[in-house]
Amino acid sequence: MVTYADSETQKLLRDTARSYLKDKFPVDRLYALEDGDAEIGGSDLKEFAGLGWLGLLAPESAGGGALSLLEAAVVAEEVGYAGVPAPITVSNVAAALMSGQQT
Repeated sequence: MVTYADSETQKLLRDTARSYLKDKFPVDRLYALEDGDAEIGGSDLKEFAGLGWLGLLAPESAGGGALSLLEAAVVAEEVGYAGVPAPITVSNVAAALMSGQQT
């Protein structure tokens, strides 16, 4: 049987994402988003950008994180697990394509 364990970087990404999402997107806010009574706004996007989540796959020379696809997937997984409708995956795929990386 093969087992898998997060690297230190992956663990840090997972723990940071999980903690942030739990604080910023409690269940009542998720229901409001689902019902259309709230939205992911500019301040949320600025926070995602501040965390580096919108450019995880972009090269450092372009201001990105230069992380691997697996490391970016850790953040995308946590966003999905938390049920937050955020453009994390789309922005990272776009960043990778614009920089000429293969995804």
